[in-house]
Amino acid sequence: MITVTGGVNPGDIAIVCGGGAIGLAACAILKRAGSSLVILSEPSNERAQIGLKLGADVVIDPNHESFTEKILELTGGRGGNIYLEASGLQATVWPQIETCIWKGKTIGAKVCIVSRSDEKLSVSAEVLQVKRASIIGAYGHAGHNNFYNAIQCVAGGMNVLPLITKTVLLEEVPAYLLSMQKDKTNCKVSVVMK
Repeated sequence: MITVTGGVNPGDIAIVCGGGAIGLAACAILKRAGSSLVILSEPSNERAQIGLKLGADVVIDPNHESFTEKILELTGGRGGNIYLEASGLQATVWPQIETCIWKGKTIGAKVCIVSRSDEKLSVSAEVLQVKRASIIGAYGHAGHNNFYNAIQCVAGGMNVLPLITKTVLLEEVPAYLLSMQKDKTNCKVSVVMK
């Protein structure tokens, strides 16, 4: 996902929208790759805390503060160099990202959409043209040595254990799968056998 944007330059500001497993792992990878500031936008306090453990410098709650105003405040008006949309709410999140790009001082921002949704986005060509921004989609495991690179990050010391937020027994899996439809607090669940 980060590779398809052209990678991270030292000092880049990275904005991660959505603190699911992909967004949280991205916080760790973006920080490790050289981002000077990683901002996670996530309304769940549990996931926000995991994001901070993994590499996010700051977490904003988009349900209680203006995404655009907070991003511009935290970045001194620059906005982000990289925006990672991992929330699955593109129709809601994209206009906010687009406004950050338009109002921010950064030229050449890259937006990577990794969450899947069949929602259509309304894109302002002027924002892309004037700010030389680009949008690219990524499908996590499709090419770019993603699995190899992820294994190398973990082997090199990247701690991914905070992503595992619950352990269930094998016989509890069917009931737990049903509970996951309403309870979105956990990130990754480890299944163990007695």
